[in-house]
Amino acid sequence: MKRLLFIALSLSIALSASAYRKQMTEKQAWEWHKRVGVIKGFNQPEPAYTGQTNLQIMQRAKALGFNSVRFWIQGNNADETIAYLRQMIADASKCGMTVSPVIRNIHDWFYEYYNRGEKQPLDMYEKFIKRVVGAFRGDERIVMWDVWNEPDVWDYDRTRQEMEIIIKLADWCHEVDATQPITSSIFWDTTNKSPIEHNYRRLAESKMDVHNFHSYELA
Repeated sequence: MKRLLFIALSLSIALSASAYRKQMTEKQAWEWHKRVGVIKGFNQPEPAYTGQTNLQIMQRAKALGFNSVRFWIQGNNADETIAYLRQMIADASKCGMTVSPVIRNIHDWFYEYYNRGEKQPLDMYEKFIKRVVGAFRGDERIVMWDVWNEPDVWDYDRTRQEMEIIIKLADWCHEVDATQPITSSIFWDTTNKSPIEHNYRRLAESKMDVHNFHSYELA
């Protein structure tokens, strides 16, 4: 009887684990690309003049030929963040645009606590991420989740710690079965970096569904 219970429990755990979405294959990534088409996006709506709303900014961007908007999530807790995301998605949808939310840009509080030794519990951050991403896990108006915008690359220990958290962020998004690709702008400055630091960055990059990189070099 004990052996049967053990087998049943093992099977239950295996089935539960298999329910999590796995990292996209190359074929799945190309299928996603064909489905969403060419993304002509602009970054983080900022008012050109006082009183301009996000909707007005997006309407102007649409008129200029853009079809997507990338922005930093906002809110002091999961409820506020979900409400902010819903409004941004609704405004973008009115303009016929998709969105790419950036998870880590506003919530620096987690890393800052972590880095100062006042260690913010990882389980608290995990619950926040899973609740926010899970609320929109199948929303096709979101073309991708950028889990960390331009992580630090100037300090060895900080780079290592941030890459470890980026890997966790990708795992958490997969565990809530987010159908959208998970990515992070990990490679945005590759100058004067040691091979070890590059290895940490490559490891985190290998966990992404699709790749994106930022370049500030002008010809």
